[in-house]
Amino acid sequence: MSSSRFSRLKKAAKHRMSTMSEVRGRSQTSTPSLGQYSSSASAFRPPPNDEPVGVFGTSLLVSSKRISENDWKLPAVVVDTLAHIEAVGLSEVGIMRLSGSTPEIQAYKRSFDLEEEPDVREATDVHLSASLLKLYLRELPEPLMTFAAYEPFIAADAETEENLRLKYFRLLIHSLPPPNKLLFF
Repeated sequence: MSSSRFSRLKKAAKHRMSTMSEVRGRSQTSTPSLGQYSSSASAFRPPPNDEPVGVFGTSLLVSSKRISENDWKLPAVVVDTLAHIEAVGLSEVGIMRLSGSTPEIQAYKRSFDLEEEPDVREATDVHLSASLLKLYLRELPEPLMTFAAYEPFIAADAETEENLRLKYFRLLIHSLPPPNKLLFF
């Protein structure tokens, strides 16, 4: 990767970090509003006027809870499905390839959207948890690696030297919004 590419990556990451500093600098009692950012000013996109109610289809930043300045809590659907997959599904073949029961997936989706927080660990089929997690991620209005970070991730992937590529990816992941970054770790 040329030094100009690296400087562009670094500049994009610094801009992203400064934007996040602005969000962190606000009162802890107020939730950061995505509407105050334009897509050219940061990696956040303003939510559409018909912002969905519930967890599915809502921005990860909106559906996550800010506990303190540097501490975020992911939505229950993410935490519960990952815990279930980790507890019983790591030895299961095709965990992300095979689908769970569609009516059950839709029932759990409705429950999470109504903030009932059902216990997915009670489900006998771990494929249900995997399908529910995939559905949640698929319905996010912005991907985990945000639209603004897409080009820098592609540029970093083009780097042929393994150590530099890993360095670029670390830099880019740390420049993501806190809930997105938390989901990677």
